[in-house]
Amino acid sequence: MNAILERLREAYKARSRRERLIIQLIGAAFVLFVFYSSVISPLRESVALKERKVLALRKDIEQSILLSNEIVRLQLELESVQQLVSTRQQTNLLTLLETLAEKAGVKDQLESVKPANPSKNDRYPETRVDVKLSGATLAQAVNLLHEIETADLHLIIRSVAIQTRRDDTNLLEIKFAVSSFEKV
Repeated sequence: MNAILERLREAYKARSRRERLIIQLIGAAFVLFVFYSSVISPLRESVALKERKVLALRKDIEQSILLSNEIVRLQLELESVQQLVSTRQQTNLLTLLETLAEKAGVKDQLESVKPANPSKNDRYPETRVDVKLSGATLAQAVNLLHEIETADLHLIIRSVAIQTRRDDTNLLEIKFAVSSFEKV
């Protein structure tokens, strides 16, 4: 190895000053290239990777904040609904709906109020009733639905089907399902 280095030194010394300067510049460029390839380039790639990770984490944080706000909103909504749901208060939904129909002025049009199959929920047992109005006007139907929606108990209108009567198109046949819930 020393013999090779010695021959290179002799060949370098044998060159003119201009050739030695060119060899030095080429050597410096080679050293810079090796330094850039082995040190600078990997560092730049590492920094770029870390910047991408930071951006991804920032997006995750922003999404987490949005989800957190949504969870808080849903918890507040759940609390307000839970306050409306009566705690172990047994209410006769059939009687209540008849009372609300009388209050709305549609007791005479109330054709039937029948219990229906409730959904299965152990935490909030449901009572469901199917109601049928026959020969009510639109205003009367709206009044009854408004009475149900604004009742002291939290009642939910599950479905509504409205048809005009064949004998008088100003009167309606209305079927709807109403549910109430209790907190166990």
